[in-house]
Amino acid sequence: PDTKHIFVNVGFGFHAQLTLDEALAFITRKEAFLQKKAERLTEKAAQIRAHIKIVLEAMAEIMKLSKGPLPRNLEL
Repeated sequence: PDTKHIFVNVGFGFHAQLTLDEALAFITRKEAFLQKKAERLTEKAAQIRAHIKIVLEAMAEIMKLSKGPLPRNLEL
């Protein structure tokens, strides 16, 4: 087999025949792209967790208020 070229999965089910140097350059760029994407997703996940925490705290506060005595104008 010819080892001067290898097939690299470039995404969406496509493969490209690249030299070893081209493959290494592609993999380096792809790795940097995926690292940045992972960082963005980690930041987004942290934002979502913060929003969930705020909503849960607000819901807990609402539940505390609803357990207290009803104001006179709302008593049945």
